[in-house]
Amino acid sequence: MHPGTTLGKCQLDVQLRYIIHLFVTYIKIKRLKWAGHVILMEEQSPARRVVVAVVEGRRQRDRLKPRWKDGVMEDARKLRGEKLEECCKE
Repeated sequence: MHPGTTLGKCQLDVQLRYIIHLFVTYIKIKRLKWAGHVILMEEQSPARRVVVAVVEGRRQRDRLKPRWKDGVMEDARKLRGEKLEECCKE
């Protein structure tokens, strides 16, 4: 490609995918940092009680909505291969 010419559609698509990947990675890192911060809070902290709480009852039979905690646990497993609590205790 010559200087001064516009990017092709394919190149723009690749750049957009890269930017989205960076954005998603940034969000996952921030979410893991917040989760680690909450895990290390005192037992009676309102934020920790909400995150650790288990809601009574059953979930829907249809397609389940992803829970925040499930996403954080999956990110921690991918990152370190261990449970979130174990990552935070180090």
